[in-house]
Amino acid sequence: MNLVDLPPELLLLILTFASSDLDRSRRTCLLLRLSLIHSSFTWPSQSLLHLHLHFPTQVSAARWLSSPSTTTKLRGWDAQPFRSESLVVEGIAGRREGVKGETARKVFERVRGVKRVEVKDFARLSAKVLSAEGLSGLKHLSLLTSFSMPPTPLSLPFTLTSLSLFNSRYPPSLVSLLLHTSSTSLRSLRLSLVPSTPAYTAIITSFPLLAPHLTTLILHHSPSPPLLSLFPLLSSLTTLAMNGSVPALRVIDAVEASWGTLEVLEIQLGWDQPGLVEAVLERVRGGRLVALKEVKVEGGGVVERRVWQELEQLGVRVVGKEGSGLVRWELAHS
Repeated sequence: MNLVDLPPELLLLILTFASSDLDRSRRTCLLLRLSLIHSSFTWPSQSLLHLHLHFPTQVSAARWLSSPSTTTKLRGWDAQPFRSESLVVEGIAGRREGVKGETARKVFERVRGVKRVEVKDFARLSAKVLSAEGLSGLKHLSLLTSFSMPPTPLSLPFTLTSLSLFNSRYPPSLVSLLLHTSSTSLRSLRLSLVPSTPAYTAIITSFPLLAPHLTTLILHHSPSPPLLSLFPLLSSLTTLAMNGSVPALRVIDAVEASWGTLEVLEIQLGWDQPGLVEAVLERVRGGRLVALKEVKVEGGGVVERRVWQELEQLGVRVVGKEGSGLVRWELAHS
């Protein structure tokens, strides 16, 4: 049997395997060339090209919207639009020519089957794009952009398992809607908001609904006292990550209800926190973090050799460099 006579589903598996180890640029070039070799390759090649969409410029988004593969029936597809697992849309930041708001709206209306979305650098994007039908299966959402709320009530077609809010001016009503819609399904929350942002109050208000269900919490800024006071509600955390501006020990002590479930701890070690690693060790030794399996330490501080030796006595394998770079603790409690 000739290769071009194979069923499109089998060709899709072959092309998936053939392109899996290539970087984005080489993978795109290969699939574009294959889609032009023979009509039999068009559907599987275009399926893979649509799988992960990234639009950093207006030109790239407009080209995709006008592509015949997004508007016409291709052999083997039964007239259904191509499905995409992930979508990244970048707006206009500074002098860079990003995607315009109206074009972004059309992209969101066109995509189908998206599970992961990242939106960033729009000056004022209408939040209505988040109500697009193609986002009904969305599970992971990362936002770094300003939004405007539509004049009519907004309804979201998805429930999230992970949400990342980077430092931007979000309408409080949008943050409340996102958190309440996914209050019982959300498992991972990344917060890179300072307490002075308007949406911070919405996070505090919604947190009691989210806390019992969260398994991953990532903090880029020190939590405000009202938010920190709610951390005892976190009873199911398995991963806790904090950068250098977060008072790590205060947060660790505040999540007391998760001491029995916390498996991974990520902290950033600065020169002004020389005793942080030893303080974590004391909590492990004292039986507070009984489920802890891995501690990742990043930064330029010094981890003393004696601390490493004590960790080794507890079954700790230390990976990394002394004094700089990434240091990883893998705690094996038996």
